[in-house]
Amino acid sequence: WRLEMTTRGHLVLQRMLPVNRTWAVGTKVDPVILEIFNNLFMSVAEQMGFALQKTSYSVNIKERLDFSCAIFTPTGGLVANAPHMPVHLGSMGESVKSCIRDNPSVKPGDVFLLNTPYNGGTHLPDLTVLSPVFDDAGKRILFWVGSRGHHADVGGTTPGSMPPHSKHIEQEGVLFDNFKL
Repeated sequence: WRLEMTTRGHLVLQRMLPVNRTWAVGTKVDPVILEIFNNLFMSVAEQMGFALQKTSYSVNIKERLDFSCAIFTPTGGLVANAPHMPVHLGSMGESVKSCIRDNPSVKPGDVFLLNTPYNGGTHLPDLTVLSPVFDDAGKRILFWVGSRGHHADVGGTTPGSMPPHSKHIEQEGVLFDNFKL
């Protein structure tokens, strides 16, 4: 190290010998790095929720907070979620997996809508929107983002899309099964 004083009285500390650096990349779990990335991903999911709430016209989403947002692996595994409506998250990964299975040629900019209970939906008024996020080259999916929100009515035989005497799911409303928007 060398210390100099400038003409203005500032101290300048300068390293004289280069530092040998080693990068800690390995398979050992580092709890500090794990916590940093955990908070980063959770923060992204929370910000997704704030954006959804702020831009929504639905009272169910804006005021009742009946929605959830999450980030998923390229294969549909849950990475992080915001603490919105936990019941939505149990099957949301299955929604991503069904979207991957039913749409083998996903491209950057694709957005999918689904609410079918057969493919990871909960009930028809809970609409799920899924989007893949690609690398800069647009070749590889890095992760998926998803949001699920409750809508007041999706066209069932009674208002609210939950008719008590329905015998078929079609009577509850419109089914969206990996519908590309």
